[in-house]
Amino acid sequence: MSEIKIEDGVVAYPVHPLLTDRIEEDGARAHARYAEEITKNPSALYSWTLTYLIDIFNIHARYHLILIETAEQIRQAYEPYLASLNSNVEKHAEWMSGHWASNDQSSLFDDLRLHLIARSSHWRSEGFAKVRNAKVAAMPSAPTPPQELHTAPVDPPIAAESYSDDSQCARTKYPKRALWLAKELHDRRWDHNHLVKNGGGDRKTILKILDGKSVRIDSLDKIVSGLNRKILTRRITADDIPSD
Repeated sequence: MSEIKIEDGVVAYPVHPLLTDRIEEDGARAHARYAEEITKNPSALYSWTLTYLIDIFNIHARYHLILIETAEQIRQAYEPYLASLNSNVEKHAEWMSGHWASNDQSSLFDDLRLHLIARSSHWRSEGFAKVRNAKVAAMPSAPTPPQELHTAPVDPPIAAESYSDDSQCARTKYPKRALWLAKELHDRRWDHNHLVKNGGGDRKTILKILDGKSVRIDSLDKIVSGLNRKILTRRITADDIPSD
């Protein structure tokens, strides 16, 4: 994947030809919201810049996932794509904050990297879930038993509430825990695979935590144990894990 191009204030990401129209439309919508919000409230420039950059990452990651059909494609194509996308979003952040004070720019980079670690793990997890669900759907189903007579009426199913991916972080059950683990991995220069190798649990569980989902207490104990295989300033304890 090539790098972003910036010409006359326009940032262009490399995009698969089949996805160009969709990504450009959603990207334009995200930028319009960003511009509107910072115009109404200039003091919120930092938070809305961070939000906009994460939105751009999510838009590209979500649409490129459409092209993935197998676990092998995730490992050989999608994961490298996410890593390259991560790098390009950081370059985008550098360009957007080029006129900021150095402390503000540094804080933006730190916050952005933590979020991108968590979002990368989320989209990897979504990719494997997509492959798994496709396999289940392709399995032959058991024959349906004949309908019995005089059955009681069945209430219609309740439609599932739909959400856009923009609210993904807001509806995770443990967002602070996800960011905490992302920071611990970042501080160690690790990704989730390093944690697996150091006894921090299995890959699926670690990705669930990074995605803000619920896991068993003993899984959190394994996370602590794995992180303590590389102690930084002090040993991690279960009390350090956010409860939300």
